[in-house]
Amino acid sequence: MGTVTDDDYKILETNHAVIQYPPRLDNVAQQIARMFPPVKLELEHTLHLMVDFKPNILLMNDRRRFRETFGGDMVVAVAIPDRNLMIIDYTRMVDNPFRLRSTLKHELSHLVLHRHIDSAILPRWLDEGVSQWVTGGLSELATDPGWSVLESAAMRDNLYRFDELTSFPSGRSETMLAYQQSLSFIEYIVDAYGERALIEILYEMQHSASADRAFATVLPHTLRQVEHNWVNHIQARVSWFTYISRNMFQFIFLIAAILVVVAFIKAIIQRRRQHDDEDEYDQLPPDQR
Repeated sequence: MGTVTDDDYKILETNHAVIQYPPRLDNVAQQIARMFPPVKLELEHTLHLMVDFKPNILLMNDRRRFRETFGGDMVVAVAIPDRNLMIIDYTRMVDNPFRLRSTLKHELSHLVLHRHIDSAILPRWLDEGVSQWVTGGLSELATDPGWSVLESAAMRDNLYRFDELTSFPSGRSETMLAYQQSLSFIEYIVDAYGERALIEILYEMQHSASADRAFATVLPHTLRQVEHNWVNHIQARVSWFTYISRNMFQFIFLIAAILVVVAFIKAIIQRRRQHDDEDEYDQLPPDQR
């Protein structure tokens, strides 16, 4: 393990990775050097794909520069497979130290998948879906964990077709839907056919099979049939009750506001009736009061 200086960055090279970082992140670089070997082993065990290369890990500590380089506030890390490089915006990790490990694993998954599968036949949805799945659902996006656009899109029958997701759309909600669909589809494959089926699909693609051919080889259904079954599964699972329950606080505030308005109207009506009764009473002859 050694450290050298390169302009404004330092470089820490271990047996497993090359970490480039600003001097003030020296402790973080050491932390990554320690956590990388077990992350590597976990990923190899899960995907059955070897990390037979030494990735370059670039830590950035300038959110503005990262945002200008990679666009928008949603992205917290990127992987560049052609250079075996992952770039992490550490400013997004400070408040959540556990995220650094998951982000490292997520970006390494991208590099591993592209290392073993030709990028020309690796669909973006599969790449993103698998990389989220291995980290328990974490993506490289900075979003509210409770924010789901998948359910509302399913209810409106407005899901993307996966052959449309060769590249992901721009726009906050559109990007989130593409990511959430990708994860949901991979989770469905694992739940419906088993984790081994997913590993075998990746194995077929590693040996130059397209996604269509890999699905048809490993599963009793084609990719299009699996997609159709997944859409039916999502739409059946996401009822209006589910949608309302996931947005319970918004509905509670709405109902509370309606009740306040109704109570206010009732109070006005009651006061008017009371006032009318008093007027009628005052108009009665004294002997009838």
